[in-house]
Amino acid sequence: AKVINMSLGGAFPDPLEQQAVTDAYNQGIVVCASSGNDRFFGISPPVNYPAAYDEVIAVGAVGPSSELAFYSNGGPELDIMCPGGNDSNFTDPNRQVLSTDSFGLYFGFPAGYNVGQGTSQASAYASGCIAALISQGARDENLAPSEQVDAIKALVESTARNPFNGFTNDFGNGIMDVGRALKAITQYIDVRSPSPNEIT
Repeated sequence: AKVINMSLGGAFPDPLEQQAVTDAYNQGIVVCASSGNDRFFGISPPVNYPAAYDEVIAVGAVGPSSELAFYSNGGPELDIMCPGGNDSNFTDPNRQVLSTDSFGLYFGFPAGYNVGQGTSQASAYASGCIAALISQGARDENLAPSEQVDAIKALVESTARNPFNGFTNDFGNGIMDVGRALKAITQYIDVRSPSPNEIT
């Protein structure tokens, strides 16, 4: 594996989990994890584990207009934001994330698809984007394995869209922009933004 997604979390660290994450990091494996869905009335508890470990890219969620998702945990451990949906009434599929799902037939989608929201969706998005970056040469094989992970994390953070021009506990280092990251490492990629409601 070059990238591991961990759409799971809890409030407390665990020595075995920490060791597994450290082992992956030392082997040059990028680990992304969801920050947690526990924000309540605008008050955020800490970023969940395993996202809170230093070796992990902690991913929070934004909605369709790049706004902070109502549920997304934040804090000093938060690294990056990705689309995760933001439908506080749980009734608008256009404000959630359409994905493969074993249940299906929800909101009239075909079997095998469903909508949902959460930092789990955001973390999966981050993992997929990082896999795309690695496939296009983002990994520098001249670096030590853990340094390769650090370099990819730095690339993602430095190319993020950041309206605050710096780190914040709610948005981390900004919203991941895989197009900007790809253009930063190769001149052969042309990224086209989809039209509204276009499935790509």
